[in-house]
Amino acid sequence: MRRRSVRSRCWATQLVDLHLLRQPEMLDANAPSFPAGGDNLIEKPRYEPPKDGASGRVWINARQYFSGIDAQTWAFIIGGYQVLEKWLKDRKGRTLSYDDITHYRRVAAALTCTRTLMTEVDIAAKSLFPSSIDGNAAE
Repeated sequence: MRRRSVRSRCWATQLVDLHLLRQPEMLDANAPSFPAGGDNLIEKPRYEPPKDGASGRVWINARQYFSGIDAQTWAFIIGGYQVLEKWLKDRKGRTLSYDDITHYRRVAAALTCTRTLMTEVDIAAKSLFPSSIDGNAAE
């Protein structure tokens, strides 16, 4: 029982650290790129799924995009909102600063890492409570 509580505390700490962006070096290492130069103006944010070997892209205008964002991360919802889309839409018409771009990249990385952590938790929970997770719990 003690091992399980230590592991769950570890997951909880990791999740809090991710969502508060407390590990910028780790997040920067896993962040999407922002490769194209331009005016950084958010016009009409949209997601383009991966194709022809290229990774998924989040376009902020006709010329600029964040590259390396998968569909599950783009669609990730917290508190009823699609996080990455809402962040950009809330800033529509604004010019992104270097700090804004860095923050968005870190948020995207945090969401991707959160999905990985959630998978680990789900696997552990399924091994501990297989009938509950599969919906076959006795009533």
